[in-house]
Amino acid sequence: MSEQAVSVLLVEDDIDSAEELAELLESYDMTVTLAHTVGQALDKARQIPFTVALIDVGLGLESGLDIAEVWHGSGPCIVLLTGSPVTETQMSRFAKPAPPVLIKPLDVSQLLDIIARSQS
Repeated sequence: MSEQAVSVLLVEDDIDSAEELAELLESYDMTVTLAHTVGQALDKARQIPFTVALIDVGLGLESGLDIAEVWHGSGPCIVLLTGSPVTETQMSRFAKPAPPVLIKPLDVSQLLDIIARSQS
């Protein structure tokens, strides 16, 4: 990773999965803040600056795409996480280049590579 600490906002409604991924990222010296809903994510983002946002596409009845769209291109690296493929129609809401999409279960090396590239 880069010289500067990586601050991650992890938006995931599955609490066990979120805690597991947070522990993994923290083992790579990243600071992780958890949010489980769109509202929590927006609140946390107002309180804590972050350099990377890992956002689950399906957040119960909410969509992580809504906050990803707002934050895309505004500074932080956005990475979408999903259990099933995201459609071209869903991705058309993003300015190019669209954020990367990782299918769960995550390939950790791929995630770490995306984060490292975003910090260079």
